[in-house]
Parts: sequence; C-alpha cells; structure tokens
Amino acid sequence: MMQHVTSQTGIAFKEIGSGDPVVFIHGFCGSHAYWKSIEHLLESHMKAYYIDLPGHGASKEMPYASLEDYVELLRKWKEEMGIKKMTLIGHSLGGYLTLAYADKYPQDLSGYSLIHSTAFPDSDEGKEGREKGIQTIESQGIEKFIDGLIPKLFDGNFKKQHPETIEEAKAIGFQTEPKQAIRFLKAMRDRKDRRKMLTDSTIPHLLVAGETDEVVPSYKTFIGGSTAATEKLLTETAHMSMYEQPEELSKVIVQWLTSVKQVSI
Repeated sequence: MMQHVTSQTGIAFKEIGSGDPVVFIHGFCGSHAYWKSIEHLLESHMKAYYIDLPGHGASKEMPYASLEDYVELLRKWKEEMGIKKMTLIGHSLGGYLTLAYADKYPQDLSGYSLIHSTAFPDSDEGKEGREKGIQTIESQGIEKFIDGLIPKLFDGNFKKQHPETIEEAKAIGFQTEPKQAIRFLKAMRDRKDRRKMLTDSTIPHLLVAGETDEVVPSYKTFIGGSTAATEKLLTETAHMSMYEQPEELSKVIVQWLTSVKQVSI
C-alpha cells in the first residue's frame, strides 16, 4: 500500500517486511513499481521501503537543481520516518543519489548498493545525450522521450521474449512529470566525480552490473580499490536486472546484507 508523508517531503513510499531498514531508490523515469518483482523475495529478510522520487510515481514534484538537494530531501524523509540508520540501494539515477548521500551523510548508513550505476561523472558524450533528452521532452513530450529511452535499458534477448515488460516499464515512465524529468537530466549531467569517494569508502557497499548493459557498462561500476566493496556481474542482463533477473538480484542482495550482518537468512 502506498503512503504519503504529509509534510514538505511529499515522498510516496511502500513499506514491506520487518527488521533493519533498507531503502530502495528507483532509476530515472521509474517508480517504486520497478521493484515489484523482488518485493516478495526480500520480504522475509528486511524492512524494505520502496520510495518514489519527486515527480515520479505518486511523489510530489520538487523544483530542485542538484543531486545534493535531493539528498537533503531524502534525509528529511528519513528523519520523519524515525529511521536512525539505513541501508540505501539505488538503481541507476537512484545509485547516483545513493552515492551522493553516502558522501554527505556516511554516519546515516549501515551500507549502500549501486545497481547498474557508477561513480563516474557524465562524459562529454553523456552530457550531450542529456541535452538531447531535454530538447526531446520540451519539443515532443515525455511520451516520445520514454519511447526512445526504455528499450535501450533491456537486454536484446529479453526484449524479444518479453515485449509486455517493455510496455510496462514505458507506462511507468509516462507518469513522470516532464519538468521533473528535465530537472533530473540536468542534475545527472552536472553530478560530481565521486570515484575517489567510492574507492576510499569504508562503508560496506555492493556494486551490481549487467553483462550486456550499454548504459552503464561494468567497467564504470567496478572501479576497485576498496576492501569494503562486493562486486557482482549478472550475466544475460543489461540495465534492468530487477525485471530481467529478479531472483538472482534478490539473492545477491540478501547474501550481501547477510555477509555484512545487516539481515539473517
């Protein structure tokens, strides 16, 4: 059941299970619904919060300019929920936000995970892609942008076998507020280089990459240098393992949380 925080955060979320809090943050133009295939697989292992980012799903639009602004909003939500320490698990954009949070407030985290995400900043080519995305939304609308975006996120074989899943992901994307999508494109374009923060981190963290992911290839996820890191490459998987390999992703998450003593099997 979705709930709304009746405060300035305006964050909608779904809460399932019991135990130590684990907060899942979806990717760009997604929602909490991205995680629905793994909810039942994780329910007995943790207290999971599946949130909607501002302007996505059922959450209110927020006129913020940077990832750091959204970090402050997330921290305010955490405090309102009475959560003292949490584990953050972020997919793609959610991973950028997770890493920005870990950079600013490491004391709030028991651990964190980047799912198909990276500590690298946008390349010049990546920045150009963000600009083109902004132009598409402004001139042709969010639907046209989503129609071009979503198919690129999935493994080729998976797309052929599960066209209905592609349409489902598109339908979620169509709900994104266009102005909010543009704000997030700008925030991603301008995000900081956090590679050093990741390699120097002493907080347990899980890095998950997809073998066929062309959006965030594995070499941009696995940058090495930290003994606190656990790395996992998922085969026959692109950028959407929660759809493509839900059982395997769930197993990886539970095994990692168990290894760092955040949950018990």
